[in-house]
Amino acid sequence: MFDREAIQYEAAFLAGKSLMGYRRRGGTKQSTPPDFFIEVHATVGGYSMMTRDAARYRTHFPKLFLIAPG
Repeated sequence: MFDREAIQYEAAFLAGKSLMGYRRRGGTKQSTPPDFFIEVHATVGGYSMMTRDAARYRTHFPKLFLIAPG
């Protein structure tokens, strides 16, 4: 079983800023706030994330280490 970590203030603040920028650039509601919390939590915590949509994550979270299939 995985332990849950509390979301740090820094991560929550960054999630809000990222979501706001996403929406200002015309982003749709396909990416929900929980997605942004997961991504910034990984960024702040120094974790990596596996995805097939690397371009989207690199746009919004350039410091997030991604594992993406070629």
